[in-house]
This record gives sequence, C-alpha cells and structure tokens, in this order.
Amino acid sequence: LLKALTAPLTTLAISGAVVSEELIAVLTRCASTLEVLALDGAKFGKGHLARVLGLPWPRLESLDLSNVGLGLDGAELVAAMKAPRLELLDLTYTRLTDAGAVAVLSSALLDTLKDVSLRANKLTVAAVAPVLKQKHALRLLNLKKNALRPAEVKALEKKLPGTRLSR
Repeated sequence: LLKALTAPLTTLAISGAVVSEELIAVLTRCASTLEVLALDGAKFGKGHLARVLGLPWPRLESLDLSNVGLGLDGAELVAAMKAPRLELLDLTYTRLTDAGAVAVLSSALLDTLKDVSLRANKLTVAAVAPVLKQKHALRLLNLKKNALRPAEVKALEKKLPGTRLSR
C-alpha cells in the first residue's frame, strides 16, 4: 500500500504507525507536496524521527505528532524543522519538558504557527516564556492538563491578549 503513495499527495494521516524505511521513503517522495501530516501515536525507530523531521516541508501547514514520545531531543528536532508554512502543531502528550517547549516556542516556527497544542505534558509557566518575548501569530495555545496553576494561566492571558489559551 505504501509503495502506491506518490506525490502529489497533500494529506497523509497514519495513526499509530510504525515508522519504517518504506514510510520514510513515501514521506521523502511526498514532502514537497504534503500540506497535512498526522503521525499521531507513531512509533519511530532509532534515527527515524530525525530523518522525517529533517526533510524540507515547503507546503506543510498542519503537523500532528500527538502521543509520540518526543522528549527534549524530539522537541529540538521539531524546532529545527524547515516548514515555512506550518500553522498548526499538535504536540499533545509527547513527554515534552519545559526545555522542549521552550525550544519549539523560540524557534522560527513561531513566525507562522497559529494553533499549538502542548496539552498533557506537565509543563509549567516557564514553557511559555518565549511567546511572551517575541512577535508571534498564535491564536490558540492549548495548555490543558499541564502543571500551570489557574492564577498563572490568568496572568498569561493578560500578557497574550491576541492568543486564546485553552486550560
């Protein structure tokens, strides 16, 4: 089935997939045309995440990596992505640390991101600090099920008047 997938593919959603060499080959062939990529719950082998996120993604607008155990190393790979049109990024339950969230939110991706989900990662207010320090296009920042206290979220809402915070 994967061998039949070729460019110009604009949407690819594979939940819970084991990221194999065959899938990486498909993503490599289709990276230039993909606009929506959902790899929620994907299982990446050693080095596979770096190979996928290291591809140029000139048309990618939406990326779902929810339920993928990214941690700090994976967050740094996300932050380094070449995706100049990325508007939606779902990093729900990806085992992000504050440092990982800071890496993503202080990257060049913040110039185009409009909707970011950092839900269920045990983040603190420190994770959001980069958004307060630079110009951004964020309309929605999902911080539900994190370690932010209600008072901290209210303070963030005042500092980010153009951004809706989900809590």
